[in-house]
Amino acid sequence: MKDHLTYVTRMAERARLEPVPDVHAATAVMARLRSEVRQNDLVLAWMAAASAALAAGVSAYSLTILRALSDPLATLFQMSATLIP
Repeated sequence: MKDHLTYVTRMAERARLEPVPDVHAATAVMARLRSEVRQNDLVLAWMAAASAALAAGVSAYSLTILRALSDPLATLFQMSATLIP
């Protein structure tokens, strides 16, 4: 265990002696992250719009079926229309 700790300590000492590179990658990284987020947001927005449109259609259809099924005299009128010429 002591060998591993010594190895890590020596490696950390050598890393401190190296000069720090003069590179500023934060701007490029943030720009890439923002572009990826915008693409993902666009896909999610289209999926939400499609699901909302489908839900509106299903609810309109179900309301017409519910209205037809909840009328107690609908069956009587349908039977009388087919039996009476």
